[in-house]
Amino acid sequence: MRGLPVFLKNYRQYRRLASGAAGTLPVTKVTPYFFHDRWAPAGQAQGQYFHQDLLIAREIYRRNPQRHLDVGSRVDGFCAHVATFRLIEIVDIRPMPSAVPNMVYRQGDILSGQLRDLGTTDSLYCLHTLEHIGLGRYGDPIDPLGHETAFRNLAGLVAPGGLFYFSYRDWE
Repeated sequence: MRGLPVFLKNYRQYRRLASGAAGTLPVTKVTPYFFHDRWAPAGQAQGQYFHQDLLIAREIYRRNPQRHLDVGSRVDGFCAHVATFRLIEIVDIRPMPSAVPNMVYRQGDILSGQLRDLGTTDSLYCLHTLEHIGLGRYGDPIDPLGHETAFRNLAGLVAPGGLFYFSYRDWE
């Protein structure tokens, strides 16, 4: 709440300066996060997710596989990095309502075995996904050994000589 007085002062000043001025942007929406933006960092360029995504995106760029398949990554993270320089095929159990250039999306469940229909790939990325499988968090079925089934299903997608970029987070 320390930002509330500053926000209100700035809001009043903006309204006063904008009144009658052509081309000013209207202030139509005020939400609580506006109150702390002044003290928030520009972003979080740290942590294992951030650095892992950049490391593997660079590796995929360098290796230039014929086909790259991603399972379960955030579209606004790793997938976006890779889509800037190549086509990326994405599989997730959740729907993706928007079409994005250089991204081919397929909805699929890695527990069901339906991924076999995709054929094999020489490059597969699945980082920090399997520890979530089998918990029902994303609409997947509850299965205490779901991560093992998912790993086997994913490994079966990698063509001989292909690379499987994999990691998980131990929650203990």
